[in-house]
Amino acid sequence: MAGLGCGEGPLYKKYAKIMTLDKRLNPLRPGIENTPQVFTVRDPVAPLLRAPRPDAMRDSELLFGEDFAVYDTDMEGWCWGQSLRDSYCGYIAKDALGPKITPTRLPTSKPRRSWR
Repeated sequence: MAGLGCGEGPLYKKYAKIMTLDKRLNPLRPGIENTPQVFTVRDPVAPLLRAPRPDAMRDSELLFGEDFAVYDTDMEGWCWGQSLRDSYCGYIAKDALGPKITPTRLPTSKPRRSWR
């Protein structure tokens, strides 16, 4: 299944006609890169759209801090890719994305005591 995820290769060509995959959940498009670039959403809410237009149908929303794998970008400021949280595919505005953020510390808290 090496070529199936990127929309190329012998398995994609063989099974593309008989398999009906959900375009919202599978990043299948001819000519996309094998290894996506991962970015982090920096807007409070960023819509994930079906087409690269602001008035396109919204499939999902990405929240601040979620990771998004970008497979393709265009000259008009749109990125096509897949959310790493719920696996939805679609277009997102390039301005809504920033560099991948890795946490430097893990949150810790003291254990609570039960006073019963």
